Amino acid sequence: MTIKPPETEEAFIEIDPLMQCLIGTRRLLMLPRGRFYPDKDFGSRLHEVAAPINTYALAYAQQALAETDGIHVIQAEQQGKIIQFTLLINNTEGKVNYRID
Repeated sequence: MTIKPPETEEAFIEIDPLMQCLIGTRRLLMLPRGRFYPDKDFGSRLHEVAAPINTYALAYAQQALAETDGIHVIQAEQQGKIIQFTLLINNTEGKVNYRID
């Protein structure tokens, strides 16, 4: 397989910094803690969530992001099989969803 670079700059998608933080945060929350071989502390324990889901989910998300500057989890709310996290990213609010399997 050959990967060719785009022929024009319009092919690149520009993502604003807040969206980049939300995407990175979601990736960190989705990866089970201990499975990323270069850094065993990367990831979260959200796959272990048990009742009360909101309390554990909030704690696990805060643990996963503890070393991340400027990103704070302020709320976890269960909506069916989805946990919606409210984040404060450099004083701007954002939301990230995590699906419970």
